[in-house]
Amino acid sequence: PGAPAAVERHRTCVQVMVPSVDSSLEARFDAARRATCLGAVFASLPVATAVYFPNGDTVVAPDKWIEAAKTALKGEVPFFQWITLGVEPVPDGRDPVPVTAQTIGVAAFTGHEMLLPLARIPPDEAAKLVFGAAVLHLQYGNHFTDGDTLGPEDDPTLKLRIRHAPEGTLGLQTDTWVFLHPNSTLAPREEELFGKRPGIAPPPGM
Repeated sequence: PGAPAAVERHRTCVQVMVPSVDSSLEARFDAARRATCLGAVFASLPVATAVYFPNGDTVVAPDKWIEAAKTALKGEVPFFQWITLGVEPVPDGRDPVPVTAQTIGVAAFTGHEMLLPLARIPPDEAAKLVFGAAVLHLQYGNHFTDGDTLGPEDDPTLKLRIRHAPEGTLGLQTDTWVFLHPNSTLAPREEELFGKRPGIAPPPGM
């Protein structure tokens, strides 16, 4: 909120860059944490209008960026400052309208974005499912496996099918973990779009 006005007001910028010592999640997090804390020093100045974090394509109010530094110092991920979580309706002439939820910025740490495509569910539910997957992946280092399922603890009946989409699949600009909701318009075409599920087939009746 307020980003367009902050961009309009700005006259100059200070760029802070902190390289990671290697490509591991731990090293990338440490570099982002250091950059965030250094950026918070400048964000605390009265002349600061906003902080732009290109990894997640986020524009953040100075006070919120200072909060991000405090969160990162505790070893936690300041998701709402580092990551963009987008939820877009994709009308197809039927109700409920499908929504697509996705992240921008998770790939800077793990090499993969999160995507829940074209699900006929409320937008806030789509956002929670993608946000939960991002927390598992980035905050706790959970690894996803192509063909497995993922479900929220508060609804044991809901299982999202996990599919790996290499860059270029469905026009995606980076490797992506796709979570197919049972109500997704893509669910019936899963294997056509993503290929056969890997692994051993379950016994008959399972």
